Amino acid sequence: MATEIISRIENIVQEAPSLPAEKRDELLALVAALRKEIDTVAPDRAQAAHEIAVETHALAEKSLAPGAARQAGIQPMRALTHSLNQFEDSHPRLVQVTNAICTALSNLGI
Repeated sequence: MATEIISRIENIVQEAPSLPAEKRDELLALVAALRKEIDTVAPDRAQAAHEIAVETHALAEKSLAPGAARQAGIQPMRALTHSLNQFEDSHPRLVQVTNAICTALSNLGI
């Protein structure tokens, strides 16, 4: 489930027309780390991890869409932050990687 969503995030990053190669590589590395961290989540929390993947996908999609406005990622970011709160204690690396993705997207100045 979540792995399909993460593959879609990778596609969005790879196909973003205005993304410089250096930023593309950085985001792809972070998405690979996200995949690894989501795989460590226990099966009983798989749905919550899936939600993180879906919300990260929405954020990437809104942020990297051609002509994206800076405000476009605000709602997906709020939803993602809410979901991440569930994992702060049990999976701090998952939270760290997801926050790094959010920061990288934010720093694009879109």
